[in-house]
Amino acid sequence: MAIFVGEERGKMFWLPIVLTVGVVILIFVGAYYLFFKQPQLLDLTAPTQVQKLTTISKINYDPSTVINSPAFRMLTQYNQLPSASTAGRPNPFLPSFIQILPPSH
Repeated sequence: MAIFVGEERGKMFWLPIVLTVGVVILIFVGAYYLFFKQPQLLDLTAPTQVQKLTTISKINYDPSTVINSPAFRMLTQYNQLPSASTAGRPNPFLPSFIQILPPSH
């Protein structure tokens, strides 16, 4: 009968521990740069189309000059405004063959 004084320890695998610590550090560094690091402000010039839009947006517009112009007064309207109409029956819960008669006096 053999007497064991101490168990033999197995080899410790360092590679999974190092990889796990590396991934955790990489996640923390990425989160820092993504959420907390202030980006450097770049000096960019706007495209020419945006510059044209800013000059157009600064134009003062007075609608009364357009409405009172002779060209606007010469315009004619060829369609009519839609009229309000009633849709459906007065009482949709009555069968369609029953007519509601006005009260007789």
